[in-house]
Amino acid sequence: MKKNLMIVLLCCLLTGCSSKSDVTSGNQTAVTSDKDISNISYLDITYGKDYTDLQADIIFLTSRSDLIVDTEAPFEFPDYLREFNAVYPNINVFVESATDYDFDIGNRLVSGNWGEVCSIPGGVQNSELVNYFEPYFTIEESGDKYHAIDSKVYDNIVYGLPSGIDVQGIVYNKKVWSDAGITELPKTPEQFLTDLQLIKDKTDAIPLYTNYSAGWPLVNWDFQAVGSGVGVDNYMNDVMPKTKRPFVEQADGTGPYAVYKLLYDCVSSGLVEEDPHSSSWELCKGRINNGEIGCMVLGSWAISQMQTAGEHGDDISYMPFPISIQGKQYALASSNYCYGIGKGLSDEKRLASMIFVKYLVEESKYDFNNSSIPVLKTNEYPDILDNFDGVNFVTNSTISEEFEKISRATVGVNYDSKHLENVVDAAISGNSFDELMNSWNDAWEAELLSEE
Repeated sequence: MKKNLMIVLLCCLLTGCSSKSDVTSGNQTAVTSDKDISNISYLDITYGKDYTDLQADIIFLTSRSDLIVDTEAPFEFPDYLREFNAVYPNINVFVESATDYDFDIGNRLVSGNWGEVCSIPGGVQNSELVNYFEPYFTIEESGDKYHAIDSKVYDNIVYGLPSGIDVQGIVYNKKVWSDAGITELPKTPEQFLTDLQLIKDKTDAIPLYTNYSAGWPLVNWDFQAVGSGVGVDNYMNDVMPKTKRPFVEQADGTGPYAVYKLLYDCVSSGLVEEDPHSSSWELCKGRINNGEIGCMVLGSWAISQMQTAGEHGDDISYMPFPISIQGKQYALASSNYCYGIGKGLSDEKRLASMIFVKYLVEESKYDFNNSSIPVLKTNEYPDILDNFDGVNFVTNSTISEEFEKISRATVGVNYDSKHLENVVDAAISGNSFDELMNSWNDAWEAELLSEE
């Protein structure tokens, strides 16, 4: 499949609409009881009551290419759009995705010909949001109504609303863990390693799957390093840029060192797939579903993918990362892709886009169905997060320019997977973990000193 191949779902919400070629972009007529819609804001709209006769066609670009095809699986975009259509029958939504979302959709944004609503690509810097997207409201105007809306903010204005609030932890097959005789979830690295060894000894499952080959799943270990491993808000931006050697071993077994050391120990102890270099992201979903894999370090967004990858979805569960700080566990909570509305749309398309985003964020239960903390604070939490009762959530705000500059010039924490691949490779080859950490510390310190 070509890298830029677009996977397209045409959802015609008007009876008789049969193809995308039927759409006439920018020429829709709104039927709104003669109301002036030019100055309507997102917060002004009451879903299901306002503008239910509005007519418009909009394109929605989503990172979830796995949800755009209508199958027997629940909670796919055709299901959501049918529900949306029951309330707003004259708003046509065309859903598109891409094989390399951030790259392909990022290029479409630059071209200016992309559509009306999108999951904002990761490469768009916050300072660039005003160039592409319509503002929703200021932080103060939101009135503490939403969780974690500070991800896509510039000059205190919100340009992107989260599709869900991901919790960082570990996806696991609870039957595998039970078959290994494990009755309590681990709270320390030592307990985790003991449990993985039991899985290896008493079952046929791979205890921990690294997903080395895909690269990007390894970055979830970075999220643990700046969240679960430290237990403070905004550690990434407030602490790391001011710490000359942030990868030093801590006496209490916490901090980034402890997180990366756990990855190293899992690999060096033979508790991962036989050849991490030949791992498969797509195949791992079915394998953990059917009990061939014990666990994987991934965000809560991945739970539903593992549950629907086979016939044993009820065996999939989620646990906190096994580090305790003074007897307490912590988990990083952060927004997933955020919905942005295109700048400079016609009044009808702008209003239709706001209504559709309001449906996705506040009415659809998309976040609930994807095992995320709800964006709207009054909405229901998913049962799959029950293991996080008593766990303290910490957040990291949008990556600061200071952290970005240091990390990109040195280790690459939260930017790429190369440094994490180096951890795995060092464990495979028997090279010293402490020497690797010293090299990271030396590079980080040198960069800080160069800026003084």
